[in-house]
Amino acid sequence: MRAATFRPLLAGLVGLAALAASPALSQTGYGQVQLVNQMPDLTIDLYWDSNYGCRAGPGFTCTTHVPAGHHLLEAKSTDGQATSTEIDLAAGGTFTYTISPGN
Repeated sequence: MRAATFRPLLAGLVGLAALAASPALSQTGYGQVQLVNQMPDLTIDLYWDSNYGCRAGPGFTCTTHVPAGHHLLEAKSTDGQATSTEIDLAAGGTFTYTISPGN
C-alpha cells in the first residue's frame, strides 16, 4: 500500500497493485486501472501518461484499459487538486487507485 496527500482537500491516496509486472518482463497487451473515488463531494478524473482515462463521481468507481508497462497515473479533481503515482502494469493485470479523505 502507498499513501500520499492530494492537495489540500483530498488527504489520502492508496494505490494497490494486483498482478503488477516485473520491470524485466516484456510487456504487450493491456491491463486495467480502476479509480475508486471515496471523496464525498468531489468528482475525480483519471489520466495515464497525460491521456484521459475515466471519471468517477463522489462515491463511484471507473475503469480504463491501459497498455501494459510503466505509467504515470494522475488523479485530478474538478476543482483543480491533483495527485499522482507511478505504476508497472502487467498485461491482463489490474491496478486499483483509491482516493479517500484523510486518515
